[in-house]
Amino acid sequence: QEAGSGKYTATFTKEGFTTQTKTVEIEKLSHKHSGTNVTAHAAKAATCTKAGNTAYYSCSCGKYFSDKACTKEIKKDSWVIKAKGHSYGEATYTWSSDNKTVTATKVCKNDASHKVTEKVTTTYKVIKEATADAKGKGRYTATFTNEGFEVQTKDVTIPKKKESTDKKSVTDEFTDVPKGAWYVEAVQFVYDRKIMVGTSATTFSPLATLNRAQFVTVLYNYAGKPSVKFDSKKFSDVKSSDYFALPVMWTAKNEITSGIATNLFGPNQNISREQMAVMLYKFAQYKNYKISFKAGALDNFYDKGQVSNWAKDAFKWAVTNGIINGKGKYKNTNKDVLDPKGTATRAECAQVIKNFREKFEK
Repeated sequence: QEAGSGKYTATFTKEGFTTQTKTVEIEKLSHKHSGTNVTAHAAKAATCTKAGNTAYYSCSCGKYFSDKACTKEIKKDSWVIKAKGHSYGEATYTWSSDNKTVTATKVCKNDASHKVTEKVTTTYKVIKEATADAKGKGRYTATFTNEGFEVQTKDVTIPKKKESTDKKSVTDEFTDVPKGAWYVEAVQFVYDRKIMVGTSATTFSPLATLNRAQFVTVLYNYAGKPSVKFDSKKFSDVKSSDYFALPVMWTAKNEITSGIATNLFGPNQNISREQMAVMLYKFAQYKNYKISFKAGALDNFYDKGQVSNWAKDAFKWAVTNGIINGKGKYKNTNKDVLDPKGTATRAECAQVIKNFREKFEK
């Protein structure tokens, strides 16, 4: 499409003549953007990772056109369509049938063949222990390394614990639990569920006074003996070798009880009825039971004024729900005796636990 040039050269054999040259112009050739000079390039869609292009035509002369007739010249690379990049949708999570693994998946909206997946192993934790009377709850948790996936949890029901089919009668097991005693049914109830055990192989000591260590152990057994670490700095009067060491740590950790003074728990101190009411009240809160009581629940008790301020709500709750009852009428009045500062026997503790369980774990 452009003019060229040529050169003629004359070389002589005889001396005395010099070589002569002459440059001439070569007329430009005729060129058409058509036929075999033109190559068609089909349109190609862009993908997530690769660029595409619009349809275009290239000519052997080095020019580019947007139309087949090659009348509309375009710049090189103007036909390029940039890669779309990934645009992932919402993540989906697929749990295995045994809940031990979870697979997270995100699919690209621009190309369904592009996926991001991650499969992880779950962790399991018991949220609420199952008992013979109530189902428990466990929780599986899946945590992913990919920040685009969220932590997933699934709660499952733990079946009730099967009661032993070879129950032993407490009147046969213990020489101090006679048939017909008012507390036989309550002692049998806590003994069957391993909430309370004997004080020896042959005695239950139903009329013995209950101390603080024994009662926190009862609550700890009731909860299923949850895992807890011993802290030697918590209470100076509780040693790791004590049978009540872990029960004390667990009830203190969950704010069910506290010490009698700084760094002292008072394990051998007899537990008062109002202390027992407060611990049970806090235990019910720990187990997320509905807490309600009547404001005037203590009005019919002769000694209601002896209830400490810190124990009033707990006692109202215990009385309203039939967990703790009075100890009979006061002298010749129609008023009952609550005896908040009085002690409790092991038999009374068994009855209170039976009342509590039947009220909240029907």
